[in-house]
Amino acid sequence: MATLLKVELTMSPAEFRLPFRNFREAVFRGLRHECTVSIEAINAVTSVLYIRDLRAKFARSAVSRVRKIALTHTGPRL
Repeated sequence: MATLLKVELTMSPAEFRLPFRNFREAVFRGLRHECTVSIEAINAVTSVLYIRDLRAKFARSAVSRVRKIALTHTGPRL
């Protein structure tokens, strides 16, 4: 069974636009072999990123990887 992971930006997009795009690119590079991340979603100016087609057994690991990537892009604010 495939799982969907929703990563949502809680700050104003204008304030965090470029770092969030860099974050989305890092998530794409880090998870592209285990799931589906749309390249259109990476380039879009939105506050949400959907990671699709995660295997149920890999979902917790994916969340951990996304959290680790987020910490490198935002610092200790999370």
